[in-house]
Amino acid sequence: MKNGIQFTLEQKYSTLYCSYAKKLGDYLTYKYGDRDLALDIVQESFLKLWLDIKKKPIANMKGYVFMIAKNTYLNIVAHSKVTKVYSENYKYFNSEDTANDWDNYDVDKQSIKIEQLLNTISVLPPKQKEVFQMNKIEGLRQVEIAKFLGISVKAVEKRMSKALYTIKNKIK
Repeated sequence: MKNGIQFTLEQKYSTLYCSYAKKLGDYLTYKYGDRDLALDIVQESFLKLWLDIKKKPIANMKGYVFMIAKNTYLNIVAHSKVTKVYSENYKYFNSEDTANDWDNYDVDKQSIKIEQLLNTISVLPPKQKEVFQMNKIEGLRQVEIAKFLGISVKAVEKRMSKALYTIKNKIK
């Protein structure tokens, strides 16, 4: 309230936008060096502010919109890092050298691993073997296995972890 005049939410928002949109854009351009990105972040920040002030009162809207802008920029940077890693991996896995590696993959090594796995499962203690098969082969969840066998979920977890530990150590 200024001089006894009550401002609506829209008027407060409009005043804030007119007062700080350019300043925020200039600040972001100075800080990050990309005017187009800065203007996009300003728009996104004020949109988020508008959506948030409709949900809850915000005491310091200027500080809030600047915080939104900073977080939006950090999210963009994090996303660009993920995109960069993905594109590098995509290039690697789609190069001709890698394709030739996949074509020359020795299927016998894979069948040996499968044979080792089956042999290891067959020599597991009966209780571990039963839980392992129910979980990994039949697709039952640990809670379902516990009810079916009449044991606690903790017991199922323990049997499963012992079975996985044995399998991991025997197949290398």
